[in-house]
Amino acid sequence: MFLLKFYEQNKNYISNTINELIFCRNDETKSDTHIRDCLDLRRVMFIVELSLVPVVIMACYNTGYQAHINHTLEGVETWRSALFDLLGFSLGQTSFWSSFIYGLLFFVPVYLTSMLVGGAWELFFAIMRRKKISEGLFVTGLIFSLLMPASISLWQVALGISFAIVIGKEIYGGTGRNLFNPALVGMAFLYYAYPQAINTFDANNLNFTLEQAFWGTIPGQLGTTSFFACLVGAVVLLISGLASWKIMFSMLIGMFFSSSVFNMIGAGINPLFGLTPEWHLMTGGFAFACVFLATDPISATTTEMGKYYYGFFIGILGVIFRVMNPESTAFWMLAILVMNAMAPLIDHLVVKSNIYRRQKRELSNL
Repeated sequence: MFLLKFYEQNKNYISNTINELIFCRNDETKSDTHIRDCLDLRRVMFIVELSLVPVVIMACYNTGYQAHINHTLEGVETWRSALFDLLGFSLGQTSFWSSFIYGLLFFVPVYLTSMLVGGAWELFFAIMRRKKISEGLFVTGLIFSLLMPASISLWQVALGISFAIVIGKEIYGGTGRNLFNPALVGMAFLYYAYPQAINTFDANNLNFTLEQAFWGTIPGQLGTTSFFACLVGAVVLLISGLASWKIMFSMLIGMFFSSSVFNMIGAGINPLFGLTPEWHLMTGGFAFACVFLATDPISATTTEMGKYYYGFFIGILGVIFRVMNPESTAFWMLAILVMNAMAPLIDHLVVKSNIYRRQKRELSNL
């Protein structure tokens, strides 16, 4: 009854809000006092989603491929296996289409749950604030889905995306005001609330080759295994100017620096100390974190010099978290969240440093 009454009171606004989200508005800026640019928030989110298409393709293929080679559902009747058989496929086939279709049956329910529940929360807050729904939901929902393991329960997905939208974004005022990356906030909630649901594989069990890691045919979360797919996404984001190459480059340097230091210490203390930079680069979700998570323009630093410090320390912290906690699969997530919290301080110190340098230069010219 409450929901029906709520809908009756707000049905016109709900209808207009959904129409504005799906279709472009007819109004155009006419006066000379505004900046007119074709790259609005809608197009920004579309380009980010476009850059994630190769990741989604590899996520579906690898999920199905891993299920086939490990016989995940052998002898177990589920709606997935029944539908898979109905489509004329059978478990154990490792062809591209067989693996892709089977992986799609894992990814689509997670993605739809994420979008429907996240969309409901976005609509609720839009109605309460009398504002339109932000297009940021599409990117947050997709990235959150790609961070999930294939075996995650849908009710846990609903809880995680609810935490991501409400606690990670809306309590700060919505898109553009959040301190932390919302998708990572949701994953962090699931990681600490339901660790067994997230830690479904051993991130440090490197029982495969670097070539397999490059293409992404290794165990991992849905979308974090393929270095190649993330590389294609990075090219799209860099060409469009939506991601900072400074953050990517400095994160890479930080990772190489810290892993090299551990290599010099030697694997006698901890076997993971001997993990070389190329293995850190290709495994553990480094590429996905570097391209799609660390470069989030809202939660990252905004000063140009600050971007170098921000990325560099993410690279260092991620390696430290990985080698010091072998049971964890979310080391890059934790490193980025720590640096999200530090980003305002970094920007403040960079600005203060610039002011001090200019004052010193002016005094020297007197």
